[in-house]
Amino acid sequence: MTEKKTTKKKAKKTSTKKKATKASAKKAANKGAEETTSIEVDTEVKQEATSADAGQSAPASTADEKKVASVEPVSTPEVEQKPALTVYTIPQAVVEDKQLVPASKQEIALSEIDADALWVVRRLRSKGFEAYLTGGCVRDLLLGVCPKDFDVATSAKPEEVKQIFRNCRLIGRRFRLAHVVFGENKIIETATFRAHPAAENDEAEAAQEEIQEASNDETDDFDVVDTVEDSGDTDDIMLERDNAFGSIEEDAMRRDLTINGLFYDPIAGEVIDFVGGREDLKKGLIRTIGDPDIRFREDPVRILRAIKFATRLGMQFEKATENAMSEHAELLLKCAPARLHEEIIRLLTSGHGAAAFKMMEQFGIVNTLLPELLEGLDWEKPTEHTKENAPAAEEQKEEDVSASEDDENKSDTQTSESSDESESNEPSVQVVLQHQYYEPQERRDMLEKILGVLDEVVAYDTVIPPSVLWTLLVWPTAASMEASGESSSTWFWEISEEWMRRFRLTRRCRETVKYLLRNMPSMLAGVGVDNTRGIIGRSWFKDALLALTVLSQAQEIDFKNVLMWKAYARQHKKPYRQSRKVSDVREPRRRRAKEEVAESSPSAA
Repeated sequence: MTEKKTTKKKAKKTSTKKKATKASAKKAANKGAEETTSIEVDTEVKQEATSADAGQSAPASTADEKKVASVEPVSTPEVEQKPALTVYTIPQAVVEDKQLVPASKQEIALSEIDADALWVVRRLRSKGFEAYLTGGCVRDLLLGVCPKDFDVATSAKPEEVKQIFRNCRLIGRRFRLAHVVFGENKIIETATFRAHPAAENDEAEAAQEEIQEASNDETDDFDVVDTVEDSGDTDDIMLERDNAFGSIEEDAMRRDLTINGLFYDPIAGEVIDFVGGREDLKKGLIRTIGDPDIRFREDPVRILRAIKFATRLGMQFEKATENAMSEHAELLLKCAPARLHEEIIRLLTSGHGAAAFKMMEQFGIVNTLLPELLEGLDWEKPTEHTKENAPAAEEQKEEDVSASEDDENKSDTQTSESSDESESNEPSVQVVLQHQYYEPQERRDMLEKILGVLDEVVAYDTVIPPSVLWTLLVWPTAASMEASGESSSTWFWEISEEWMRRFRLTRRCRETVKYLLRNMPSMLAGVGVDNTRGIIGRSWFKDALLALTVLSQAQEIDFKNVLMWKAYARQHKKPYRQSRKVSDVREPRRRRAKEEVAESSPSAA
């Protein structure tokens, strides 16, 4: 009996264990199924989030369609590595807009378009006007480059744009533009379609006269050429005004280069090309729209713009365009001086200044606008220089200083700063430069090195003041003169007199360059320590420090002098850090859907 009971107990335990094993297996299977389901759900959620960020209304069905729609960058053999595109967060209300074509059919992904620019286009469309993205942003997006800014072209007149947007201001009289402002540093430039001024009809002329009368008291902020000037000379077709409004096709045909004549319709998701700009992008060609002779005679500054895009994008000039640039370079002297100065500064501080200067010299632009600079580079050392000549040069230098002080008597602050300059400049007179460039070719080679180093500095988003650029341009000649006992600041003062008239070099910039040239030898040589506080306290000290850094690198001089001056500035709590470019890219505002607004309202709570 005992054995039977024991056998039954063992059998019962065995069956219990089997049931427990089955239950645990079943539980594990259920748990695995739940985990698999949760993984699938998480995957779907991630796909939906990715789809929403990419501007899609629903998840794609295939692996290829799940990727964010984007344009394949146009490959050009000489284009350097470009920064990655900025991905913008597009509001859900825009993503679900039924007017927009699906993201998979967009030639340029919505995620690559600034949300504020997209909003400007959609709002103008909602008011019954045509509106497209245009110009450089379309060109850069097709090349796979992050656009610097976004511009809009529309059929709405400037005054109509201002009525639509409360955050809008109109600028310019010769070339009317609407700036839609977002925050402090972001502007969506909105321009009306324009026709060629020579083809404007009586109605357009009447409208232009009304605009002119309405804006007589406004400041001309935009120095851009506009209508044809009737000078009586049939060969002179330079444009002076450009407020004759037209259609999108007319607007494309009046632009300068084919690569800048592209439009993008974000609603239809297609690129609009009337001028063959897309094909030129693929070929890597810089070509004018229409006859290059006529286009450069209408606006010679287009020559500088063509050089800017050729160096920035690594493209080649189309043959007819290249020939016309050399032929009409002298017409640049007829352009507005302030506009010329602005374009030169932009060109040489674009990060491709060395290549741009070579092209400017190749097309005769340097010889036209800066012949004195070339003469300085070819300056020959005097065969005989005696000590008797030095006081005369120094006397002339003092006269220049006193003359400049008289000009600055309008401000007590400026007067006190100028009167102290002579004390801080005394040590530089006796400095013997370690690097002397007596041969013209040596000076040219050094200028090329300086511009190359300047390009590297620009790559770090450092702001290059005009005074620093002009100091670096004339430095090879100035160093040679100082080494030979001549006064470089006196030489610059004489040649800059003509530059002030030719392209409106400002008096402030001229004065700063003179001080930099006089103090740079002592800063390079590491002398003048006794007057350290007199130098680091000047308004031009940061400019001098930046020029010192570039010249030290170009001349392969030890950076100990740069570090020394920074240490002195820190010790005396003087500013020495260089300004950086402020990025216009910011997080776009998010427009909440009606459901989100309803949920967040007090009544919903």
